[in-house]
Amino acid sequence: MKVYDAPWEGIGSAGMQVCTEQSSAVNFHSGLDWFDSYLPCGLPTPSSILISGPSGTGKPYVGLSLAGAWLRQGGRVIFIPIHSSYRLLFERGLGAISGLSLEEYTDSHFFILFDSDMDPHGQSVELDSGNSIRCNLVNPEAWREALELAATAMEGEGPILVFASALNLALLSPSFGETFFSMLLDTIRDTRGWTYLLTISSSILLKKATILEQAVDHLFRMERIPGDRGLYLRSVRIRGADFRTSPIALPVIPELLEDMKNEAVASRRILIPKVSKI
Repeated sequence: MKVYDAPWEGIGSAGMQVCTEQSSAVNFHSGLDWFDSYLPCGLPTPSSILISGPSGTGKPYVGLSLAGAWLRQGGRVIFIPIHSSYRLLFERGLGAISGLSLEEYTDSHFFILFDSDMDPHGQSVELDSGNSIRCNLVNPEAWREALELAATAMEGEGPILVFASALNLALLSPSFGETFFSMLLDTIRDTRGWTYLLTISSSILLKKATILEQAVDHLFRMERIPGDRGLYLRSVRIRGADFRTSPIALPVIPELLEDMKNEAVASRRILIPKVSKI
């Protein structure tokens, strides 16, 4: 496997790239110019993917971009916005970033919403709407049950992507944090043929974030450039395919990014105290 840095190496005059692919993997090409130029051979799936970085660097922004591309290509997506008990922000984000309406993908998406007020020892999941359920995700059993229900509920047949954001919040529970962390590591090591796209802040629980970074198949980091308000993504490790290592600037929708930052701040203010008592 080769690791490239700009300018590209190993690309002939005809622009052809020799790609290394594992026979058991299907390489995902998103159709997003900024992402696909970063991975000339595509992203091997099924696999585990982690986007890490400091708080406020736009990790969910990248996740929504890839989730929208996954839906467009016939895949199914289970959304787990841990930092929000509402799905509206993700729905608006998909529309703004990808021009995509989830109403067109009713059979191919499902939301698992984090309800920190539910008794984690009681009823595991609760129906929220036709393609949405609520549960207290700090309990790993609720997480597993919710994923199984979500996969069963979707009538599409495409490969499954699980997009879970702000995992740090679930790890803050004194009663369930360690077992939740162990469950995450088990999931990363054995994805059961699904692809997991996870985001975690390196500003909270850095030691656990570092362990997860080391365990996943593919690792991306969001970076800040001094004096620049843009979003920058860097590939750290891609298993089974060639990739570029220099940071790449993402196309930004300022209003959406501001909404995401405000939501993240509000969720930390409300959820951290709650989860820290569970």
